[in-house]
Amino acid sequence: MSVYGTGVVFGIQMIGLLMGQSRAIVAGATLNPKDQMALHRGLMQQFITQGAKLSINPIQQVQKDALESGVEASRYDGLLADPDFKKREQNLFLVALNFLSLHERCHFGLDHGSKIDSILKQPVASQAIARHKLELDADKCAMDIINADEEGFAASPISYFGLLMTVTTQVIVSYASPESSSHPSTRTRLAEAQTRVLQFVSAKQGPGTEKYKGTIEGVGAYMADMIDFADANRAPRSKER
Repeated sequence: MSVYGTGVVFGIQMIGLLMGQSRAIVAGATLNPKDQMALHRGLMQQFITQGAKLSINPIQQVQKDALESGVEASRYDGLLADPDFKKREQNLFLVALNFLSLHERCHFGLDHGSKIDSILKQPVASQAIARHKLELDADKCAMDIINADEEGFAASPISYFGLLMTVTTQVIVSYASPESSSHPSTRTRLAEAQTRVLQFVSAKQGPGTEKYKGTIEGVGAYMADMIDFADANRAPRSKER
């Protein structure tokens, strides 16, 4: 991702990985109900361990992992052709894009440009914490917009998955420590997001509330394990740069 003047350009690798994650999450839930995140885990571990070049095709990797797990090619192809699957996959991908775009738009709407100018005049030691707060504020702003839209439908925790997919990419591409980075750690962003989305679904008590809570907490635990895996592989990858 790059910032040019008042515009933001997202890299094709980031968009491709979001597409791959969408497919892995939705396909995994159908193909392996006992371990619904297996395809996503395989995809992310491949990206984390491949080295600095980030050359894996995420869509092809999901298919490869599915077939190697024992799924027949005809079943996999049939799933991709299913209209309901296509809708769910596209919805998840679009939520991730919405979160990514709204996060950047919120930076502008919250006047973070002038705030960064002020932060850069502070002692260097205090700049990171102040900049981290701006990123968390932009996360909150983006999630609130998506939740407000979702409130009129199922009041589902879809905004959490949009943030999760985006910051998972941060796990892969980030080499800087939180203390020296303009962004807070992935753990911090996910913890803040989980607290917020749990408040959202709890405020809208309905038939799916307890299921949503369980999903959020389960995915949060899964992501904690994924971050541990990324941390264990970050040092070896950094030496390749």
